[in-house]
Amino acid sequence: MVRILLLMALLLAIAPVHLVNAQGPEPAQVAVILILDNSGSMADNDPTDLRFTAAKLFVALLDEGDAVGIILFSTESHPLTDGLVTIHSAADKVDLVRSLQPVAAKGWT
Repeated sequence: MVRILLLMALLLAIAPVHLVNAQGPEPAQVAVILILDNSGSMADNDPTDLRFTAAKLFVALLDEGDAVGIILFSTESHPLTDGLVTIHSAADKVDLVRSLQPVAAKGWT
């Protein structure tokens, strides 16, 4: 029995190794609309404007080819983008992040 195990171990040790480079499917592009609550209650619920920080981080993590739209809402909605904006370059991300400046919370939902 020991001889068989040793023989198997030897065969495995000298057997050629074939590495396979696994290729997954191309990552899917995303299209997202961020809707940020900017009603008066956010002055108490998010006094440090983390919703804008989170939206900036989200935009920064998008890939080229992804699309995003951004809308603020309170009593009325206020689009910050003209519909969906497709990311073509880092400059597109910079423009989107610049549009996400904190605005005083007011109004109601």
